[in-house]
Amino acid sequence: MVAFRSLKHDPADRSLEQRASTLLQRLDPIRFRHVTVQSRRGVVVLLGSVSSYYAKSQVYQHVQQLNGVESVIDTLRVEAAPRFAEVALDH
Repeated sequence: MVAFRSLKHDPADRSLEQRASTLLQRLDPIRFRHVTVQSRRGVVVLLGSVSSYYAKSQVYQHVQQLNGVESVIDTLRVEAAPRFAEVALDH
């Protein structure tokens, strides 16, 4: 895990985090609702979970293209959503 807490969080990093989060919410607010973005000196860390490897790839590709991104560290977990039949049986 990458730890950035000791570094000063400058306005450019906050702006990059906000732009990345806004982009993901505009693309798919449901699919990317568990994704958090942190940035230090242009290094973006993707945290949280998505439901598929395709979604994980989409997050990485879109964030990587933002201005100001030097590199992306992808720590996203893929956690498949329960199938409908399993959910129905649980209730």
